[in-house]
Amino acid sequence: MDHIHDHFRGGELAATARPDFFVLNHMQMHGLISREKHDHLTTYSERPFVDGLRPRGWEPDSRRYRRERETQVEHDLQKERRLLKKNGRTKLRAQGHIYVHASSGKPAL
Repeated sequence: MDHIHDHFRGGELAATARPDFFVLNHMQMHGLISREKHDHLTTYSERPFVDGLRPRGWEPDSRRYRRERETQVEHDLQKERRLLKKNGRTKLRAQGHIYVHASSGKPAL
């Protein structure tokens, strides 16, 4: 706090001062400023504006769609029924999944 005081004693104005994030966190934690005020004051940045900059973790819809498609598993129910019939079993059951027949839209039994 003495360091900040020295700045103001030296002529620094509150309107032009850069925020001290440690002090802002302390003030918000102890109820001296509201969460909204804290959030507003901590948006300060000296980085130049870069047009088209995306937030961390952003990915285009096409990439997200491709990633989701890669994790999906397709089932050929007719082929599975043939294999079950060949092996002497009659019903499709697998770890709580309900298989839906593509043509009728009804659960396969």
